[in-house]
Amino acid sequence: MGLAHIHSRNIVHRDIKPGNILLDDYLLPKISDFGLSAIGQEDLDIQYIGTPVYMAPEIIEKRIYNKNIDWWALGILTYELLFGNPPFRNMNNNTNELFNSIKNDSPQFPENTDQNTINFIMMLLNKNPEKRKGFQGVFNHPFFDGLNFEELYNKKIQPDYIPPQTGPGSEYVDDFKSNALDSLTTPPDPAINAQFQGFSYVGLEGEDESSDVKVEDSSENINDNDMSPTILTDLPPI
Repeated sequence: MGLAHIHSRNIVHRDIKPGNILLDDYLLPKISDFGLSAIGQEDLDIQYIGTPVYMAPEIIEKRIYNKNIDWWALGILTYELLFGNPPFRNMNNNTNELFNSIKNDSPQFPENTDQNTINFIMMLLNKNPEKRKGFQGVFNHPFFDGLNFEELYNKKIQPDYIPPQTGPGSEYVDDFKSNALDSLTTPPDPAINAQFQGFSYVGLEGEDESSDVKVEDSSENINDNDMSPTILTDLPPI
């Protein structure tokens, strides 16, 4: 629902990953870190932007892309949450091997994985962005059978697990630096960002594949119908 909301506002996040998903006071997930987001464009052509493990094939191949890259990243995120690791991994610290795997390999699932789970993830990890399902496909998938989205939206569902808390929200954010320097970005002003050294958005100096942090704002090439959610449109803004 969070992705559907930002897409309805013509925002493509471009860096969905565990480190950018936080929990609020109700322990509901919230999307954070919009430093790499693009605003107001349906078709984007910026090379190698995001975090390599979560990049969609069309970004790696430097093709025109759109909001469908966020749904791909949700597929990677779902796989990682369920099985402990992303489906495509950089085992030898070789980015080219990782990118080749993303473009050519199919995810492998543990034995006895529920078929609805496999279908849900593969629906999101369709290498053809035109056939990749978005919000409507996610919302209607049997993977979520038994979940009342309206009650979830209205925060009427109690989480199964509530982690211990000694300060307001601090214990929920425990992995900011464990994967430092993984997003392909560079700070616009290193002096200003010095206090954030070690955080993922700071980037790598001299990294050929890095791109400047850039938020685009343009009214061109917007397809309102394509960017709007098709379900829950009667609910108030998130």
